[in-house]
Amino acid sequence: MKTPSKFFSVRSLGFGAVALGLSFFCGLSLGRRTGAEEIAGGESGSGRPGMVDRKNGRTGGGGDAPAGRRGKGATLSVKESKDFAQSVRSIFRENVKARRIAQFEKLVERTGVEHLPELIALIRENDLRGNDSGDEWSRLWNSWGERDPQAAMDFFKTYDWTGWNDAAQAEARTRVLTNWAQADPENARRFVEADADFVNGDRSMVYTLVDGWANVAPEAAAEWLFKNGLGMSGEYERIVDALNRNRGREGLDAWFSKLDEAQVPAKDRAGFSQAIARKLESSPEKAAEWVEANLNEPWVEGSEIVRNTARAFAQRDPKGAVEWAGRTGLEQATIAAVATWCEQDVSAAGQWVKENANSPRSHLSASLVMSYLRHTDPAAARQWAESISDPALRESLLDF
Repeated sequence: MKTPSKFFSVRSLGFGAVALGLSFFCGLSLGRRTGAEEIAGGESGSGRPGMVDRKNGRTGGGGDAPAGRRGKGATLSVKESKDFAQSVRSIFRENVKARRIAQFEKLVERTGVEHLPELIALIRENDLRGNDSGDEWSRLWNSWGERDPQAAMDFFKTYDWTGWNDAAQAEARTRVLTNWAQADPENARRFVEADADFVNGDRSMVYTLVDGWANVAPEAAAEWLFKNGLGMSGEYERIVDALNRNRGREGLDAWFSKLDEAQVPAKDRAGFSQAIARKLESSPEKAAEWVEANLNEPWVEGSEIVRNTARAFAQRDPKGAVEWAGRTGLEQATIAAVATWCEQDVSAAGQWVKENANSPRSHLSASLVMSYLRHTDPAAARQWAESISDPALRESLLDF
């Protein structure tokens, strides 16, 4: 990722330096603890190095906190700010990417969440110098989202993002909310539902919430969508992926079969059914089985999934695909299957149609073969039609 174009509009380095200086010397605090408490240490004088609890930001251990790991609300001294900044800049100067990322991850792990805004200022400075900071940006927000997502979201909503690319902001919020949803889905849900933009109809956080939530409780994420009606294809597919990964195909089918039609909105049933069908498209035979088992679902008629399944099935087993299409009674399935067979081997397709004049959709299948032959060889088309034993079908084709 070329971060000057992804993250920022090109501004003067003077502006970035001013922002950086304010960040270092004023100190940015987003936490809930007092300055007397130390992230890197517990009770003073214990002589043990502090450890950060990644889940809730609380700490244990003791001793003096090193620069960048003091209590929430604490301000680094001028010297500590300079030392911290130089340490980060030194990491950014590492040319070997794997080493740079490993060093940055360790630094972020050691840095108290209340000083992560200073890292944002330093990433900005690095980007304005024309360096790629995309990986560092991702890791910073992942860490913040794991350790104190509420503080991260508070910062996100109050920070002046002037001059930053929208993609950088979107990634920051996405990584925080995804980590929050898979660590503490209930509070992540409450945060989203209380958000003013969400209340006013903005659904931009819905997919991100479901994306993280589905990793730990896909059924609960689905129930949430049933209640609010906000589900769309992306959310359905994410939940289907999670269920399929955790339970396998049989478990996924069992979950779907238990959905109560009286309680689950038709929109959601259709959305999940289509998501399952798309999941199976890499195995046309299984996708065909799924379509056939759900013929009463409103989404089936006219669905692109049906056409895609018929085409893919016919490429592997044209006879089986045409027979399946006939059983479904779906016109689009027959058209896609027979047309695909004609493209592969029109002679074989024509022979099957002649021998199965009483099969479902036989007139449609014969018309498709006739149309294909007339386009390529009109004389052969007429000869083929005359060879059909069924009088009614033969006459309809000759009049075609």
